[in-house]
Amino acid sequence: MRRAILVAGLVVIPLVCSAQAPCDPELVHQTDPNDKDRYAQREKDRCEGVYLQNVSATVGDLLVASLAGASEGSWEWPAAGGLALRWHQFSAGDVHIQAFPLVPRKYFRLDVLTGAVASYEWNTDLVAEYLAPDQTGLVAWSITAINGHNERVYLPMAIGAPGAPIGPYRLTIVPPVELEEVYLTPAAAAIVA
Repeated sequence: MRRAILVAGLVVIPLVCSAQAPCDPELVHQTDPNDKDRYAQREKDRCEGVYLQNVSATVGDLLVASLAGASEGSWEWPAAGGLALRWHQFSAGDVHIQAFPLVPRKYFRLDVLTGAVASYEWNTDLVAEYLAPDQTGLVAWSITAINGHNERVYLPMAIGAPGAPIGPYRLTIVPPVELEEVYLTPAAAAIVA
C-alpha cells in the first residue's frame, strides 16, 4: 500500500532543484567560502552544510520540517556507514530529501535529489558535528499531478535499517513567528493511499 500526505492549503517554501545539482542557490550565497563545512555540493546528488543566517521563511510561510518515524521511536547517528532512509514511492518522479534544524540559531541543511527510488543512505558525518538526531527534521517529497495541478506530496520517511519496526510517524511544522493557537483540520482527502 502506498502512503503519502498531500499538505493542501499550506504555504511551503519554494526550493530550486535541478537534475544537475540539488543545491539551493540562496543558501550557497549565504555561506562563508573559507568554511570547509559550508553548504555545498558534497556528492552528485547531495548538497549539505552550514550557512550564515536563517533564510528559510518569511511571514506567512510554514515549513514542513519533518515527517518521519524511527525504529523503536528514536534514532542515533551511525558510528560507521550511512543512515538508512526509506519511503514508499508514490510516483515516477524524482524524490527530494531535506534535513532541517529543529532548534533556533542552527543553520544547517541537507538537500538530496534522487531518481524515482524508495531509499537513500545518508553519510551523517557532517551533520553529526552540528546537530543531534532529535534536533534534525527529515522530509522526503515529490511533485505529482493531483486534480490537474502539480503538487508537492510528502512521503512519510522511515529512519533505520530495512525490516526494523518503525514507530509512529511525526509531522513537524515550523512557523516563521511564535504562535498562540494552532488549529488542525484532518481531511480524508489529505492522505493518499
